[in-house]
Amino acid sequence: MKILSLLILLLLNLHSKTIKASYIINTKEIVSDFVFNDKYLFIANIKGSIEIFDFQSKKMVNEIIFPLEQTLKGKLVRSKILSIDELNNKLLIVRSSVKAFREVWVYENRILRKIISLEDKLSIKEARFASEGKIILSSLGNELMSYDLNESYMSYKRQIEESYFTDMELSSDKKTLVSASESGIVSLIDVKTGDILKTFSSENVDSIYKLAYVKGTIITAGKDRRVGVYQKGEKAYHLKSNFLIYCVALSPSALNAIYTKDEDSNLEVFSLKSKKSLYTLEGHFAVVDNIKFINEYELFSSGAEKKIFYWKLK
Repeated sequence: MKILSLLILLLLNLHSKTIKASYIINTKEIVSDFVFNDKYLFIANIKGSIEIFDFQSKKMVNEIIFPLEQTLKGKLVRSKILSIDELNNKLLIVRSSVKAFREVWVYENRILRKIISLEDKLSIKEARFASEGKIILSSLGNELMSYDLNESYMSYKRQIEESYFTDMELSSDKKTLVSASESGIVSLIDVKTGDILKTFSSENVDSIYKLAYVKGTIITAGKDRRVGVYQKGEKAYHLKSNFLIYCVALSPSALNAIYTKDEDSNLEVFSLKSKKSLYTLEGHFAVVDNIKFINEYELFSSGAEKKIFYWKLK
């Protein structure tokens, strides 16, 4: 079976085109997460700051620096930024701590405002804007929360699974989200109520590292070396790799997808319909854990290195 799987992969990759990055943005620290809008690229790092780059000039124009934390031994350290989201020039930031819990901040008009403190004793892993006034939070323990920014209260808390949470993605209209865990199960959730609408479990047998969710299509990056594909009205399937799949992304049309291909940190773009490889992206030196499409033919990617890669497929 292993030989057959490798032969299938070779056949799928036979006609793929190799692409090098069009340019690379060098950052001050190792990238932990990034987001962008029409004007800026916001790059969070493991040393507790967010570097803001002008989208056109590719030059850093500002930096958000968080206060130092003191360890039990009195040492001052900078805590890692775990998650970042953007809506209408407003940033939503999850910051780790030397303590067991996490902080959540909002950055707007050059002002940082803490909305979840260590005293709230929440182990938040990711946060996303549901609207201007509401955010969605997910904890390591897989508890999903809706928080009202205007009234400063939790409108609901839902335990999604007993397994540890790994990733979530909201739909473009922010009405639904998909959430994954170490169980390999994907949950489709109503953002307004927190109710689980549907679960998907046929394509992964181990932990899901990352998700992508566009136009009702869901793809997964699995520890089991599988890219799971769930499409409306189509039979679910998976592509098998010979290396752990750490990250996936979907193009805006949801016609093409990309995943981390091999131990050389190459990325593979394939057609969801034909399952055929279209492009191989070469250049990363570290495991890629974040990929985002700008449009159908342009995307950014990052891994555990001081770089953001920009790719042009056409």
